[in-house]
Amino acid sequence: MANAIHHINWLVHDIKASSQQFNQFLQQNAEIEYLPGRDVDTARYKLGDAWLVLVAPRASDSTVGRILEKRGEGLFLLSISTFDVLSDQQLMQMDPQGKRQGINDWLVWDVNSVSNDTSILQLHVGPDKNEMS
Repeated sequence: MANAIHHINWLVHDIKASSQQFNQFLQQNAEIEYLPGRDVDTARYKLGDAWLVLVAPRASDSTVGRILEKRGEGLFLLSISTFDVLSDQQLMQMDPQGKRQGINDWLVWDVNSVSNDTSILQLHVGPDKNEMS
């Protein structure tokens, strides 16, 4: 069962300029990380129990680059936490490529049935590495 929002991804053209603006507005410094599997630079901010993640593609012809080109900067992904085993019905709605490693070693899995070429819903599966005892 989904139990919380884990992170929200916000597309940007320029990670450095955008993170400076968000640093000032949120009054905290971002944790910057490159995600090679998606070829994107990220800047993440802890907001309560959730994360806000700025995402900037390095290449315009990448999956994320094409989404940014098509719709511009702004909200593009919502990730919901789950610790439970998915039902057969839920599994049929998931990306057949399976789970993948996200930033900060987050394990994520896209939900195909409600995602489209501009907005993505995904599950964050299991605890974060820094939440494990």
